[in-house]
Amino acid sequence: MYKCLFCGLVNSSETAKFCNECGPNGPAKDWTPDEIDQEAKVTQYVSMLGEFYFEVENLLEVEKRSLKMRERLKISHETHSEIISKFDEQNRAIAHLSNFRFEFNENVVDAYAGHDTFLNFRYTNLSEEDMFKVSLLWSDPTSVDNHLHAETDGFVNPQSVVAIGCSTIFERIGIKEVAKSKITITDQYGEYAQFLVEPFRFKVNNHEQKISNHITTNQNISIEGRGVVDASGVSADKANHSLPSEAVSIWKKLNFSYIPVDLEKLKEDIKAKIIAKQSFMKVKEVNHGSRNNLTNVTGDFKDEIQDTIETSVPESTKNFQGKIEREFIKDTEVNHESVKKIFKIFFVILCLIFLYFIFTFISPPSSDMGSREMPAAPGAGDAERCLEISEALKLKHGPVHEQKKLILKEEFEDKFCTHFEKYWKK
Repeated sequence: MYKCLFCGLVNSSETAKFCNECGPNGPAKDWTPDEIDQEAKVTQYVSMLGEFYFEVENLLEVEKRSLKMRERLKISHETHSEIISKFDEQNRAIAHLSNFRFEFNENVVDAYAGHDTFLNFRYTNLSEEDMFKVSLLWSDPTSVDNHLHAETDGFVNPQSVVAIGCSTIFERIGIKEVAKSKITITDQYGEYAQFLVEPFRFKVNNHEQKISNHITTNQNISIEGRGVVDASGVSADKANHSLPSEAVSIWKKLNFSYIPVDLEKLKEDIKAKIIAKQSFMKVKEVNHGSRNNLTNVTGDFKDEIQDTIETSVPESTKNFQGKIEREFIKDTEVNHESVKKIFKIFFVILCLIFLYFIFTFISPPSSDMGSREMPAAPGAGDAERCLEISEALKLKHGPVHEQKKLILKEEFEDKFCTHFEKYWKK
């Protein structure tokens, strides 16, 4: 089986040597195991991906833009998918918090250097059921004391609009740009998300120039010798006051993008998984290569995994390595249990064979031997015949023959006893 490191395509053929999708000259054709998913490059890739992931409208655009970065940094498809899944979880979690419109009033009134300048914003809750609190924060990078901070008094109801205003002091005149301001949206359940607002600009004027223009405008009245009054200045002043430009709001919609939460934690989680995966694969290779030394190998690599976790992985990500370690130990214990079961079965078979030999060769004669027909005792007919011969000899020969009869009787008894004893021994 062949699995492409770049696109993740799996080819079930055992003879496959390259990816059918990427081709023989695919981006990962020359990648070595030591070059893939290096910790520093994975961290860099997470930062680069997080800068545009939450701004694009569809995942296809993310995949398209990430191909070149992955090829350059040698990021595997598996690691890329893990990062995307983490970002997607955050994106789903803040979907309801990002349902709003934020605007800035470009018609800033009385924006003068060294004096309070009031900036006006407008927040529209586009949600149909959720209520939110809104907070705006901006710090001037050119001044330590200068910053913007505005927030709503309470929750903004669904489909409602609220104005948010705040005052600050700008020291210099000219066009002022407010960049990297942040909006924090909090719902009624305490969940919140931060968004980065696009920069907006307005003009900061000179307060002394305003006073000079005002005095000049009001000193244009003069009396001619013929009694004609030149009231051009008065009419101009009235005309200036009649202009509604200062009262009209010019709202500009500001775009915003989500700021990922715990980006550093995400980097450490991905890093921890890479370390655990490499250690686990190393143990697995040795496990398949040497079953006989499985017990020793288990102990050695268990210590190696523990040392790696203690030295290079933060406390917040140790749970994952512990899970990998438990899975490895569990797999090893299963192997040991299988070996133990095999030995138990083999031992039972040996015991059965041993018992079979005992009952076959060492057991006493079976009870059916008693059912054999015992041959007739050799002394019944022979004794009577012996007595007849003895009587005949006695009549004919007297005491000598009587002595022979006794000898014959003793020989007969010995022959009978010997025959009977041999039978029972059999």
